[in-house]
Amino acid sequence: MSGPSKRIDLVSEVDFRLGDLLVRPSQCTIGLAGADERIEARVMEVLVALHRSEGRTVSRDQLIEACWAGRAVSDDAIARVIAKLRLVARAADPPQFKIETVPRVGFRLEAPPTNGSAPAPAPPADAFERHRSMLSRATIAAAGVALALIAILTAWAMNSGRARDPALGEGSVLVVPFEDLSGHAEMTRLSRRAGEAVARRLTAGSVPTLLSGSPSGTDAASPPAAELLVTGTVDIEGGNTVIKGAISSRENRAVLWTGVTERPTADAVGIDEEFARLVAIALRCGLGERAAARSTLSRDVFPMLLSACEAIGVQDVRALEITRRLIDRTPTLAGAHALRAYALATQASGLDYLSDEAASMTTQMRAAAARALALDPNAVYAHAALGKRIGAEVRHHEREGHLLRALAIDPDHVLARIEYSLLLREVGRVGAARETLTRVDDSVGALINGAFLHAMAGDLRSANKLIDRLAVRKPDWARDARWVVATWWDDPSTALPKLQALAADASRTDDLACFETHLTALVRDAPRFRGLTPECAVAMKGDWKIRMLARQGDIDAAYAAMEEPLPRTRQSHMFLFYPEMKAFRADMRFVALAERLGLVSYWRATGHWPDFCSEPDLPYDCQAWGARKSASRQKAEKQRTRFRD
Repeated sequence: MSGPSKRIDLVSEVDFRLGDLLVRPSQCTIGLAGADERIEARVMEVLVALHRSEGRTVSRDQLIEACWAGRAVSDDAIARVIAKLRLVARAADPPQFKIETVPRVGFRLEAPPTNGSAPAPAPPADAFERHRSMLSRATIAAAGVALALIAILTAWAMNSGRARDPALGEGSVLVVPFEDLSGHAEMTRLSRRAGEAVARRLTAGSVPTLLSGSPSGTDAASPPAAELLVTGTVDIEGGNTVIKGAISSRENRAVLWTGVTERPTADAVGIDEEFARLVAIALRCGLGERAAARSTLSRDVFPMLLSACEAIGVQDVRALEITRRLIDRTPTLAGAHALRAYALATQASGLDYLSDEAASMTTQMRAAAARALALDPNAVYAHAALGKRIGAEVRHHEREGHLLRALAIDPDHVLARIEYSLLLREVGRVGAARETLTRVDDSVGALINGAFLHAMAGDLRSANKLIDRLAVRKPDWARDARWVVATWWDDPSTALPKLQALAADASRTDDLACFETHLTALVRDAPRFRGLTPECAVAMKGDWKIRMLARQGDIDAAYAAMEEPLPRTRQSHMFLFYPEMKAFRADMRFVALAERLGLVSYWRATGHWPDFCSEPDLPYDCQAWGARKSASRQKAEKQRTRFRD
């Protein structure tokens, strides 16, 4: 068995028993007599670490290494997790395990012998009542550390077959005020803002939502129609501000999903909005997929849907494993295959697109999407997956057809809108790309792409406003976005001081040396410089080199660089339509290049010409490219019609 200090990956941990309890680390559940209940991932990690020790004492340092990746963690943070584990242990009558504190050493897990992998015997009927009563008392006693960590284990089993009360509103949510566990005034204010942010985001996402005035969610103003509860806590752990929350069934308080957002307390501005977005991602997607296939869902599938939706929304690699398990559980659920297709597409898009691994993932993605669409032609995530740019083939026509279909099904689908905006940038329709993002919320992808599109249009004020909003959520990403905007689309005379201020990040040292020469040469009356400095030749990516040469006016060198292969993880040619490439496009060689990249065939087929065609003094007529209605155009038009029908 692995040592207790080895870093724990819950997805790869095997199931085990503690007395009559069945512990499933990969699902963060503990089961008794067929009833499964979810616990926090951190609590499960500590339980796994203690179980690995096979009865030996596990030191605090070993727990920190295994469960907190060696980060600085306070004794109070560890004590809180141990307290929650003890509540889990006491929830059953008799208790199924015990956590012993070994003074000045650590903790030890004691559990009665089990029957190996054999099913646990069912406890007597009165044990269920004792179990439920004890758990209710434990939950009340744990209100100070509450996330509704342990709901009544037997209630789920007892209620799972009950017909839903028609008065309960499907998909409606009651947000319970979050609780401050720290006692600090600022944390109390943050706890209030966190609940309000969740309610606001869910409402904006068309999820019927109300914010309760009572921590229990039982005040007179609480709507009887609410199906789901959102609860949460705010605390300070080891110098970090931590928001933890749960989505549970209001009918029986079974926990369906848990999430955590954590930041250094000194840089915690906006953490409430970040957590609210996490809840909104899980619920909007999960409720949508459940609504599409309500009759096929069993009681344990909705929690898996929520987890899969969250992982996909934040681009977590766990999405691959979660969607695989979801398909194993519900092989005929279209949404399961569609979500897996999108998870595969996302993972493949970050790989060397000519590698065997990327080719394998692309094949798997197409198979998963085909299965989803065979089960449900309106499987929106399948269409969104097929619209992503992966693989060596551009497939502009096919991708646009799928993305248009996805947006016809769900006009507010955030991921489909972002993907469509990226496609429009690839084919030179930059204005349409900017318009497409006007209906997207402030997801990270929308903020970054929106900022770049505004900057390319010369609207630096709007670009910086979006980056300011991004900085609240992702400070490091915002700094990178400011660097890109200043580098390419700001006035060269004011850009260099901004880059020098941003270069406090040591990773930018080489880039700064490169751009100091480049931007200085672009300032009026400065000595002109053509070509790439040694610093730029080493530091710049392939497409950045081409853009730099074009901006300097060295068009021959830029076209020569286009003949070199771009990095295989950056196969998109959307940079051809950026402002700094204007002189590059105003060259007859661009026509042949656009033909070779499949762009002209797209423009002919759709009749949607790129924005640059309106630029003056072009040596060619874009509209002349559309004079010939080729066989490829006829085929593409039929394909687009099929997707719209």
